[in-house]
Amino acid sequence: MKRIGILLIIILQNCAAIKAPCQSFTVHDLVTLSTIPSKNIGHFMYKNGFVDSSGNMGTDTMKIIFIPRIKSRKTYTGPYRSVVVYQQPDSRYFIFQTSSLPDYLEGQQSLIKSRFIYDNTKDIKRDSSMLFLKANITIEASREIQDSITRYTFKLKEKKIPDSIVYAEDLLQFDSHEFLVAYFGIKNVIGCIFLFFSLISFSKGKPFVCLTIEYS
Repeated sequence: MKRIGILLIIILQNCAAIKAPCQSFTVHDLVTLSTIPSKNIGHFMYKNGFVDSSGNMGTDTMKIIFIPRIKSRKTYTGPYRSVVVYQQPDSRYFIFQTSSLPDYLEGQQSLIKSRFIYDNTKDIKRDSSMLFLKANITIEASREIQDSITRYTFKLKEKKIPDSIVYAEDLLQFDSHEFLVAYFGIKNVIGCIFLFFSLISFSKGKPFVCLTIEYS
């Protein structure tokens, strides 16, 4: 009878754990978040155990701060974690901040495994900042001390891919090789060193842009 009682307690504890919200969030989730339409971000974060603390969801102010969802009369004892989402005319930003060193190191290893471009001469355990690039996404990983607590931050910037290129100055928005690849395709931008832009003709009142690429 005693064994049955102990078994019942274990089962009840496991059930409670299943019903408790999962407040895990990783850099992989951060990258996934950048692929989700803005209207679905709240639902995605809620499934990951986070709620909007800013009260801006569904308003014109598109700066949202997500924090771990905690049930009433419960105390959150995990590491500090927050996710901030905001947008500008040409970009969306997703910022994941944590006090967990494993979150920080595992997050960078995840980006490396996902084939993000980075400076492999740097040490992710020692250097205070790292930059990761892939297509139209830039992620800056950094650490800093706030009130004697080390905070680790991943700032993801997702640049809007242009619908079309009409004028020569439209090409100035391409600030990295990876962003060029995202628009023109890898077969059209390989080993690119110099870009020369020339306006060569007009068609129906709109200038036609010629893009010349020199290869190494």
